[in-house]
Amino acid sequence: MQIKRIPFSPERQTHFLQYSKGIMLILSMVVLSLMVGNREVILPELAALSIGTLVYMKAEWRSKPWDLFKLPTLTAMIGFLVNQFDIPMVIKLVLVFLGMMIVLAAAKNFLAPALATGLLPVITNCSSWEFLVAIVVFTFILAFCIHVRRHRVILAPRAEEEEVKKLDFILYLTIVIGWFAICYYTGRMEMAAIPPVIVVALESIGSKQLSARIWTKQVVVLTLSALIGATVITYFTSHIVLGAVLSILGVSLLTALFKFKLPPAFAMGILPLVLPPQEPLLFTGNVLLMALSILGSVYLIKHIQFREKETADR
Repeated sequence: MQIKRIPFSPERQTHFLQYSKGIMLILSMVVLSLMVGNREVILPELAALSIGTLVYMKAEWRSKPWDLFKLPTLTAMIGFLVNQFDIPMVIKLVLVFLGMMIVLAAAKNFLAPALATGLLPVITNCSSWEFLVAIVVFTFILAFCIHVRRHRVILAPRAEEEEVKKLDFILYLTIVIGWFAICYYTGRMEMAAIPPVIVVALESIGSKQLSARIWTKQVVVLTLSALIGATVITYFTSHIVLGAVLSILGVSLLTALFKFKLPPAFAMGILPLVLPPQEPLLFTGNVLLMALSILGSVYLIKHIQFREKETADR
């Protein structure tokens, strides 16, 4: 009996190769953390950047390859330096957040994952310079890979689109800083700045289309990714490489099941590796509440804007 071979098309081979590159870059961080004995060199948002640029081929992230290196490095330095001050965490978050938004605005590139690298030193209370070295090394590797094989740059937006974006980002600042304040006054700072949620919110606020279906998928996929990551890493605390692999595979299956490309979900899956230990259900609940609050506010704003635009076009 002759076994029929299933053809492996060139497209699938390319996709598999790109996916493998992304996974290897992520796992190399985890292995390095074991070698130096410091989990602060694990950068969860590099998982989002790797999957987004190498697998999902996000044009807006690939269009300026070296910004993948420069912007996360600058925001990480801001977060790291601000975290050295002996001030309340909520003030640190506000200062870092405003500083990062100024950097992104000056660069004219609102690369959402760069926000995560700036927030990470604050929420993990990072004190090791190895964190900054890891940021420089791994983002440089990723930027170089994209620079070598990048696609054509998308045309710049028109002036009226830039004006809309200015209003959107003012609203975004209000939502996020307002959330920081709510968490501070309710004593729930552990869910004040979960980076993947803030990253998704920035991408959503500038979106021209944000349906209830997309919003629901964002919340569900981020929440389930948090559950997968927290559960797997809790049970594999002494085998973090295996835990990271299982978490990435779990999130990959989740995004495939929902047919939804959401790079920050991969960052969420390995975020528990660098956070203080939390019960999986508690961490998942915090992510769900933050996602419902921040992404819900963004959806409401976009829904109102879309309705006003439809009324004006009639």
